[in-house]
Amino acid sequence: MGFELEKKVALEIVKKASRICREWDGKPEFREKLYKTDGSPVTLGDFFVQTLINKRLTDAFPEIPIAAEESSTCLKGNSGEKIRRNLEKFLPGKSTEEIFWAIDKGNHTGGDGEKFWTLDPIDGTRGFLEKRQYAIALALIEKGEVVLGILGCPELEAADDAGEGKGFVFFAEKGKGAYCLGLLGRQHRRIHVSGIREASNAVMCESAEATDSSYEVSGKIARLLNMNAKPLRMDSQCKYAVLARGDASIYFRTPPRKD
Repeated sequence: MGFELEKKVALEIVKKASRICREWDGKPEFREKLYKTDGSPVTLGDFFVQTLINKRLTDAFPEIPIAAEESSTCLKGNSGEKIRRNLEKFLPGKSTEEIFWAIDKGNHTGGDGEKFWTLDPIDGTRGFLEKRQYAIALALIEKGEVVLGILGCPELEAADDAGEGKGFVFFAEKGKGAYCLGLLGRQHRRIHVSGIREASNAVMCESAEATDSSYEVSGKIARLLNMNAKPLRMDSQCKYAVLARGDASIYFRTPPRKD
């Protein structure tokens, strides 16, 4: 059984969210942040994207729950007041209660025996805050298995020979290959991983931050494999996108500390 309707709706809303993020790139309030109880940052962009996507998915598929990263909890105190007010400006016509409702539709806890969506509205918060790479990551899980994946990469450049500009959505349905769609285009194209046969010709993809991955270890491996190409370093799950379309051949990540 295919997932054509789910794919159509999900692709449409991730593309829309990605395009809006690109359009609002110059608005500093879109990157306004506060800190969650675990000390990690969350931005207005996270809440905006989660509201937009959760609302659309719930309208189209009320029977499919959503497991998303954010909750409205940190917006309800005094520390969240500024983001709360600005969020209402970015979502005209939506009351605070409607916005909170949409955000909290992502409170599903998952499970192996059912179908549900899972969403990371802004993956790569540091990249988003510093105007580098970030991704809007959405997947459909059925019986504990990913059956549909969609990745919006608003700031990702085209491959050297593609001539497609900046900003892409990648998507794949289980058993049907992976595809790429430009934010400004309507035609999607099939993508493939790198076809290199010698490790020495590989390009390695790494995390943008040395605190996330040990450059020392990956450097040693690159030397052992006689790899001469400069590592491709970027934030977020965009790394999986560049692997899928063959810009890089290896994504290697080791913890920078033993703990």
